[in-house]
Amino acid sequence: MREELSGCLIINDEGKILLVKEAKDWYWKIPAGKVDVGESLEETAVREAKEETGLGVEIDGHFTTYDFEFKRRCFRLHVYRARIIRGTPKVQEGDTIAEVGWFPTSFLNQENTTPSNKLIYQDLK
Repeated sequence: MREELSGCLIINDEGKILLVKEAKDWYWKIPAGKVDVGESLEETAVREAKEETGLGVEIDGHFTTYDFEFKRRCFRLHVYRARIIRGTPKVQEGDTIAEVGWFPTSFLNQENTTPSNKLIYQDLK
């Protein structure tokens, strides 16, 4: 069974990408999460950005969709380009995120990132 996820690709004016590190496994990823029942993919991406970084974002369009496996589970990740409309990225109290940061896009291809990040990196090149 495949899990549906949706997330935001947020790149700043310096060409750096916003990533979050989950406390449970220490992998960096774009702000993303599971699609709730009755929620659109775009709504999920915006909600996850807010929950994981505190940012208000606006969707600028669909980037792409990836199917991948991670830790013996199958996922479909819908990635949307987004821009910040309010806030400064920071770890949110009570969330599962341990760190938030801006990185060069080449960081997406590092060992401590999720498989979906490596796919995003290939499409950004």
